[in-house]
Amino acid sequence: MLNLIKNELQLVGNYLTLNEYYELLFALRCRLPLVATINPTYYFESFKDNLAISNYIRLNHDVISNWNAVALNLLRYRQVKEITRISPSVLSLDMKKSISVIECGDLYGLKLLRDIEPEFYHLFLVKKIEYGYFESVKYLVEHRNISEIENALVIAAQCGQLKILEYLLSTNKLDPSLDNNLAIIEAGEYGHRQIMLLLLQQPSVDPSDSDNAALHLAASKGYIEVVQYLIQDERVAKLLEISFVICYAAEYGHVDILKLLLKDGRADPGINSNCAIYQAASNGHAECVKLLLQDPRVDPAAQNNLAVREAADHNNLDCLKALLKDPRVDPAAKCNYAIRKAIQNNSMDCVRILLQDGRVDPSACENEAFIDTASLGRIDMAKLLLSDRRVDPSADEHAALFKCTENGHLEMARLLLKDPRGDPSTANYSYNPIAVAAELGHTHLVEMYLNESNIDPSVNENIAIRTAVLKGCIECFKILLKDSRVDPSDCNNEAVSLAAENDSVEILQLLLQDARVDPSSNDNLALRNALTYNKWDCAKLLLKDKRVDPSVEDNYPIRISAWSGNLEMVELLLQDDRVDPTARNNFAVKMAAKNGHYEVVKLLLQDKRVESTVQNFRRIRQAAKSRYSEHFRII
Repeated sequence: MLNLIKNELQLVGNYLTLNEYYELLFALRCRLPLVATINPTYYFESFKDNLAISNYIRLNHDVISNWNAVALNLLRYRQVKEITRISPSVLSLDMKKSISVIECGDLYGLKLLRDIEPEFYHLFLVKKIEYGYFESVKYLVEHRNISEIENALVIAAQCGQLKILEYLLSTNKLDPSLDNNLAIIEAGEYGHRQIMLLLLQQPSVDPSDSDNAALHLAASKGYIEVVQYLIQDERVAKLLEISFVICYAAEYGHVDILKLLLKDGRADPGINSNCAIYQAASNGHAECVKLLLQDPRVDPAAQNNLAVREAADHNNLDCLKALLKDPRVDPAAKCNYAIRKAIQNNSMDCVRILLQDGRVDPSACENEAFIDTASLGRIDMAKLLLSDRRVDPSADEHAALFKCTENGHLEMARLLLKDPRGDPSTANYSYNPIAVAAELGHTHLVEMYLNESNIDPSVNENIAIRTAVLKGCIECFKILLKDSRVDPSDCNNEAVSLAAENDSVEILQLLLQDARVDPSSNDNLALRNALTYNKWDCAKLLLKDKRVDPSVEDNYPIRISAWSGNLEMVELLLQDDRVDPTARNNFAVKMAAKNGHYEVVKLLLQDKRVESTVQNFRRIRQAAKSRYSEHFRII
């Protein structure tokens, strides 16, 4: 066959461009039968119609290289014959484009493409059914295996194609109950009334399959006529008493369907722990809630008053009002969950409605809701709650004030301080709100609290300014330092040692300028901290202060500086007569040598006090010789 084609190509060559000739040869080299590459329309025993072959190759080449310019033009003018020249192999390059080609083609074009690949066939069939191409569907069904079209009924039911469905049923090739009666379930989901009637007439179809799935879907989507047909069917009716259909109707707010089901009386509105009423309340379907409340089988207080809690949680005001009118409903259930959730959600109107009910307590759970409101800085909600005398703004040791301070809510803090019940000076605690503000850098709150007579910034050994130093908040520190009540030297001058440890140079400078501060306190802890944590700038600053003793703790400063190799610090310390570089049997030079700090060793050996004890350098020489030859040479 291939040899025959190659021979015939010699006849074709005069009519093809060089590129087209190579393209056809490429197909042959890939051992693709020409009948699969060129559609049956253009396959002949001999290639008499050479021009047609040339056009075919040119068309496929253009489609591959420029789909929009060629194929869309063909679609626009419905050139079916030209469309069908595109080979299946080209169409398979892009399924979306090939589906578009098949959709626009008529039956003639479909026949020309009867060699559609099986894996693509389902997509073509779906599109033909979806757009209602009856003749095309009929042709496909007649020329395909049953296994390839067995889901055609389901597709027709889903798309609402009544005529096609009637035809498919008339062939007796397909089972309408296939896949657990999926066809009638799809009809219920999409609300195709006539399709539903037709399928209900089929003896093999069971509309109650999959736990009345068809009815549940129709009810949830609001297809009342479909629901009417289904509940009249005996097979469906048998399961109505245990059906959740009312729950679906209530959940999606389909009042007409709910009325129909309640009037029918067979479906139980209290099924599944009264899920219907709490679903309606949760989704804001007030009319459904009112209808259900009229049925004696419904208990609105079920599941610990879940319905009213859901209504409040989702701010469904009309549902909430309807439920509160029922004496069986307790809005204070579950530790006043309803109002706590409404407050948490900042639902002002919902809170107002609930506060009108005397059973509701907004201070439940130790004023948890109010504390959360203050924490979030919701001024309007806080004002509303404070209008109720049961709310205590000082609860849990003024937790509301501390929470709003943490988050920097200035207006909320002012509101709380205006309330006589919120006086923080009455509390028994070791911390204070000004310390919290200083810790988090809220300067605006620090300034405000300093102007409040009932807030003492010096409480707990001046924890406010110590906290500002600890966190390195220079602005808060400056504000506090200006207040005469604040003593920066409190707690054994902890502030100066904290500043040195945290490398807060600017704060340290301000502290050293304050006469109350003693940087040498606690055995020169500030200097020792600065050197221990390598805060060299702070160490330099401290060494400039004559109150600081650089020989502290048996000359710890020069020992730690030499050990760490800080040449500049060693040089600075050697300038102070109080410093002895030979302390602890020449520890400084020994450690500098051991750790390889060449320049430090060199500097120390230049000190006369170190040289005078050079005869004791056996250990230094050994350490240097073993690790650093340059040090050994110097020593």
